Amino acid sequence: MIAALRVYFLTRRLREKLLLLAFLLIGLLWWLSAFGGRAGAFWRDQRRAGTDLAEQRLWLERRDVIQKSVQAAAAQLDPAKTLDRARLLDAINQAAHDANIRTGTGSSAATSEPSGQFTVHSVEYQVTGSDFVTLQQFYLNLQKRAPYVGIERFGLVASRGNDSKLALSLRVTAVELPR
Repeated sequence: MIAALRVYFLTRRLREKLLLLAFLLIGLLWWLSAFGGRAGAFWRDQRRAGTDLAEQRLWLERRDVIQKSVQAAAAQLDPAKTLDRARLLDAINQAAHDANIRTGTGSSAATSEPSGQFTVHSVEYQVTGSDFVTLQQFYLNLQKRAPYVGIERFGLVASRGNDSKLALSLRVTAVELPR
């Protein structure tokens, strides 16, 4: 087969030989380009997997220290001050009322996730049409409830049409210890 291809190639005119070589070179470059892309993706994935495994190994090596710190932190929490889903929403509404916010809305789709010794409750809360000082007071009122209440996500944007009024979007979480 190779001999037949060689005979075929050698019997062609110079212009045809150059054209065949050009097509062969283009095909080779195309294949090398695709191979290089696949090889690069492979090495990136391998490096990412290696760093993920190293991070997991680090967490596993520190498991005892982490468990002790979690238990120490949980021992400092007063179960009477921890909040369930309804008490969390009530605490947020009270902080908003104390800051003179009347337009706050809490999500009825609050979530609860059991996490070992305690349960983590989350509520989406939005305030629209308030000024910065009022929102700052609301934030400080929520911070007074720390470590029982925490802000997981915080978004602040100017209201449409009135740049002096702001819209705030929060994801507030609380832990509940069994009583």
